[in-house]
Amino acid sequence: MLYISLTNRQPDQTMVDAYEVDAKTQSGKWFTLKRIDAGNYSAYGIGQGLKKARSVEMDKLDDKLRSHWIQARENVRGWAFFEYPRVADQEVFEMIFKVRIYDVAGGTHESGEIDRHGKSTLQGGELIVRPKEIDLTGAPVKFVD
Repeated sequence: MLYISLTNRQPDQTMVDAYEVDAKTQSGKWFTLKRIDAGNYSAYGIGQGLKKARSVEMDKLDDKLRSHWIQARENVRGWAFFEYPRVADQEVFEMIFKVRIYDVAGGTHESGEIDRHGKSTLQGGELIVRPKEIDLTGAPVKFVD
């Protein structure tokens, strides 16, 4: 999962139609990560196992972009979820990314390389982990494929 911040630098409003994130490997190869639409799903922390899962609240990028016209100079932020492609199983990924945005007018906008090695930000996304434990051992598990 990545916390992504998008700013509309165009003079007019726009709406995001789709977005992609590429990740760089130590060998210099780029792979497009598989986006997981988490808009209508709940997230849980399972660090202590499924029996002691805890609900996690967060701003999800997909929720914020869905049917939202982004005004000129407006910034939209949220967590986005991805899966590494299976073809990259033998690769070691760096913390270097590129973000590509496709708008409803047919425009494509690319960020260029974003290097996150050892960097933290004051604008990072908040995760609120609720203290109440939930037993998820009987819950269905869905794998993105």
